[in-house]
Amino acid sequence: MQKKYVHCNKCGCECFWDTNRNGKRYLAQRNERDYEGGTGTWKSPHYCTATPEEAAAYQASIQRWKDEQAQIVAKALADGEIIVGQTVKVRRGRKVPIGIIGIVFWVAEEPDHFGVMKIGIKTETGEKHFLAQSNVEFYFDGADELYESRIAAEKAEAKERRKARKEFIASGEEEEI
Repeated sequence: MQKKYVHCNKCGCECFWDTNRNGKRYLAQRNERDYEGGTGTWKSPHYCTATPEEAAAYQASIQRWKDEQAQIVAKALADGEIIVGQTVKVRRGRKVPIGIIGIVFWVAEEPDHFGVMKIGIKTETGEKHFLAQSNVEFYFDGADELYESRIAAEKAEAKERRKARKEFIASGEEEEI
């Protein structure tokens, strides 16, 4: 059985939850000692010896780290990045049906050999889909209306450009370089 390590709330010591022979759970720590013939390891209950000042300093350092992580996440969201835990909607592609809404559970650390960033999303029904990051958009209440208005504006702009180009060609003027 693989042990999941946790940290003591007072001193930050790396510990794990263990069960004694009576079935009672306790916080244990791994001990290690070097001998002439090698290294000996054993587990023992964790008895925290941190003073209240040390515990407060450790808690303050944890809070600073959490605040820094929250700022990093907020900056990533503001920059339009897709991050783990974010709700997204599939907007294009061919392998995953368009319109599926899911929560991002995995984001690739680097692009694949085609230069495409991949993500994994999980739907409400528990289905997992892996697709290109460019095929999804951040989803929130009202996102559909915003998306539709943006697409309509882009289509109108493209139509105006085509119309202006057609008029320019029909006028027979030469383009200045």
